[in-house]
Amino acid sequence: MTRFANGKSGDKKREEQLFSPGAKTMKLAFIITSPATLKHDWYRDPLYQKVGVPNLAGFLKRAGFPEITQYDFNNQVLKVYKESPGLVKLISYSDRENVRRFLERGDSALEKQTAFLLDTLGIERQDFFGISINHFLGDEGEIALGINLAQCLAKALKQRFPGCVIALGGLQNMSLPFQREAYSRILEECPAFDYAVCGEAHLAMLYICRALEKKKTFASAAPGNFRTVQVGKSLLINEIKGEARAEVTGHYFEPLPPGETRNKSVPFGLPAYDKANSRAYAYTGEELRKFYHLPAGCAKLLAPADKDTFLLLQASFNEGCPFGCYFCAGANTKFFSLGIKESVRMLKRMKEELGCRHFLFYDPNFNPTPGYAKRFLAEIIKAKLDIRWSDCFNLRSLDREMAAMMREAGVIKIIAGVEYPTRRMLKYINKGLSVETIYRNLEELHKAGIWNHVLLITGLPTETETDVAEMEDWIRATKDMVNSYTVGSFHMALGSPFQKQPEKFGFKLGQPLSLYCQDSYDEQNGPGWEEKSRLNLDSNRRIVQLINALKGTPKYTGARMDDSHLLMYLYRTLGHKNKKLIEKLYEAAFTVNPHAERAREGLRLGLEAPGSALRALLARTGLKMELGPAGRETVEFNLKKGGASLRCALQARSENVLLNPAPGRVHGGHFMLESGASSGPARALSAIKKHLGAVLTAAEAWDQKP
Repeated sequence: MTRFANGKSGDKKREEQLFSPGAKTMKLAFIITSPATLKHDWYRDPLYQKVGVPNLAGFLKRAGFPEITQYDFNNQVLKVYKESPGLVKLISYSDRENVRRFLERGDSALEKQTAFLLDTLGIERQDFFGISINHFLGDEGEIALGINLAQCLAKALKQRFPGCVIALGGLQNMSLPFQREAYSRILEECPAFDYAVCGEAHLAMLYICRALEKKKTFASAAPGNFRTVQVGKSLLINEIKGEARAEVTGHYFEPLPPGETRNKSVPFGLPAYDKANSRAYAYTGEELRKFYHLPAGCAKLLAPADKDTFLLLQASFNEGCPFGCYFCAGANTKFFSLGIKESVRMLKRMKEELGCRHFLFYDPNFNPTPGYAKRFLAEIIKAKLDIRWSDCFNLRSLDREMAAMMREAGVIKIIAGVEYPTRRMLKYINKGLSVETIYRNLEELHKAGIWNHVLLITGLPTETETDVAEMEDWIRATKDMVNSYTVGSFHMALGSPFQKQPEKFGFKLGQPLSLYCQDSYDEQNGPGWEEKSRLNLDSNRRIVQLINALKGTPKYTGARMDDSHLLMYLYRTLGHKNKKLIEKLYEAAFTVNPHAERAREGLRLGLEAPGSALRALLARTGLKMELGPAGRETVEFNLKKGGASLRCALQARSENVLLNPAPGRVHGGHFMLESGASSGPARALSAIKKHLGAVLTAAEAWDQKP
């Protein structure tokens, strides 16, 4: 049963029961869930902490809530998965029927797995738990699994710690209407949640905590700038503003309301990283060298950094964008920045308290204006912080002097949106950049020894074959000064000038889409949505394939920030002056999926051992399996039957291949089984494919052996 309210209702009786009697200081905790064990993220590159929860924790600490614990799946759960993968069964949360049964009356397998996760995280009694699912940002299947996981965690927490309060957030990959719909359904299905926060979370979380602290209802603790929906006994909260009562989407910097600052020693905007959690994300140089299998001949050269600590943290100093790119949801948004001296003090504090000398700045543009950027760089240089860092830079606000200052201030990598670097397209999207300026500034950065990562967007409206060919020419011309790429495919972003004024640009908007805050659209005198979607995929694939061919490997289109540990390590050890050597070592670096090796060995032993489960399966189905050579990340084999042959590979899922169903793909707990090249009679091939699920189960049997 759902009813609407206007910020003044809620189930008072229930809320008054949700307190820890006698507690002097309220104890808060955030559980940061993650799908990392379901994808290749966990072994491809060392992970780093995302800034969302630490940012919120800093906001609440400044408001006077000092006891905040952060439980992180990418810490404790991932450690167990690396050594004993059979104990971590996140894929089990993809079965909605089993989850429904667990929520309604119990499911022994999910109950056991959820209890194991809570125990592994070391969760203790708290007054309040916030469950974040903002790492689940992939396809519909991944997000659904994240929701199911959160619901099971909430029920288990309520059973283990009666009286605790639980809130859910993190569906930022959806526009607000889809968020509201999803949260309402989640609360209906799982009454263990007391709250769900839609859109911007800072103030909603503040007043939830104030309500608990003062033993009030949310409505009596919060001002009227919230829209609330009561779902059963739970409350869905959405911040609103202005006379139009517009819903507030998420943002980074949120000042505390007047009178709410209780601890001024916590600077405004400081991300409050958990010290214990941060220690688990720190690596020595020696560990990174071995993780990336860097050439043994370089060990002596790299040895000076063996004992250095590499902890990477995100930090942000501004938000909003003064530029007017037509495709961008952030175009012409209100710009805010911390004071430069305050920002440098924040960096110094994180260095002293957490031991961090390597940062991933998290700004829309470090250089919204040349003056601001140069003053900031000068202060970093003056403070002698000895940090290495990366950030997004706008190539229109850059010159040779700034490139030199960036090098001296410790910039090792820039991320620059060049989008569609052809004359017609740059003008069409109002980029404010010329092809010549892009080339000149990338060249200046390259000469300064800085790693250039560019963002490309294929499939822009009005794209023609000529446009694609011109982009290909640009890629060839700049391949020696551009180090890596993110090749995205255009979508009609909500709030962008394109989307807000579709008639002006010749679009007819269609249905809103559930993911990535976008609309479908048709082009005037152009293709319809379905055809445009297909063409977008084609042009994207074409550009990616060209880059991979020019670079000789797909690794340069496969990472945006994931390679940051490797680059920080190489730049810290070798310095900007040795960029050519850094490029060679980056090229030589590789990582290995240790589970693939174990799975292949399990299959080999199963094929050889009389009476094994694998041999029994093959005998029962009439299949023959031929193992391919060992690989670093995959297990390849042929399945044969009745004159037909099917090439198969076990491999980890990725950001491009997630949990959504697809032909020729079967999902397991650790791998997906993907079938490819085939030959022989269609009927025999069909018979082989019918048994792929059973083959995958047999191939993953090794995971039961910790």
